[in-house]
Amino acid sequence: MRHDPRSADSRAPWRRLLAAWRAWLLWAVVLVLLALDWHASTPHRRFAEPMPLALGNGPAADAGHCSLAPAK
Repeated sequence: MRHDPRSADSRAPWRRLLAAWRAWLLWAVVLVLLALDWHASTPHRRFAEPMPLALGNGPAADAGHCSLAPAK
């Protein structure tokens, strides 16, 4: 039983075309899912959190959470 190399070569372009279509389909599905997620999600309110408190000094003036220095 011998393998005919011509039959495998004749299917190679179709396999490449099928792989290309699968790749396009994958990215189309990913983009559709991202668009649906973006459309369905609520907007993020960046400044809706309360002001952090400086330890013993009342509210920290004009500072975020990361500006509080750790106490040693």
